[in-house]
Amino acid sequence: MQGSDTLVNFYATCYALSASMFGEFGFQRIDSLGTNTSDSGGTAIDAGAVANTKGSYAQIIASTSVAYRGLIVMFGNNATNRSLTADYAVDIAVGAAASERIIIPDLELKANGQDQVTPQVWGPFFFNIPSGVRLSARSSSTTTDATERIVDVAILGLR
Repeated sequence: MQGSDTLVNFYATCYALSASMFGEFGFQRIDSLGTNTSDSGGTAIDAGAVANTKGSYAQIIASTSVAYRGLIVMFGNNATNRSLTADYAVDIAVGAAASERIIIPDLELKANGQDQVTPQVWGPFFFNIPSGVRLSARSSSTTTDATERIVDVAILGLR
């Protein structure tokens, strides 16, 4: 993720499993969902102005083009130099706007005042996501600062 003063490199290595120990087929592809190539981040999720209360859902993708069998959720600092200590809880949901159903609740993040949120990766989470489904996320934060309450979310879809 990019920062305005300090560059923090993030490297990830993903291995697609060709088979499980039970002989089932593994994952063949990994798709990036919700990434923002203009700032090397993800979709901005704003916790809102009220501390410890979930904000509105932000759309990660309007409609999945294929079915997924798992998700990996990645977080970034939204190109913000974080100076405050804060805690976050992020929900990942499926469904149309105003009808979201949470599939991954309360992923906990921490900002330690040193320009990043941790952990940066949660998952993998294994379940079936059909094609044509909207993915979204929302969060809560212990801070109400207008820039520090926002985190980036990107998802890797496993198929």
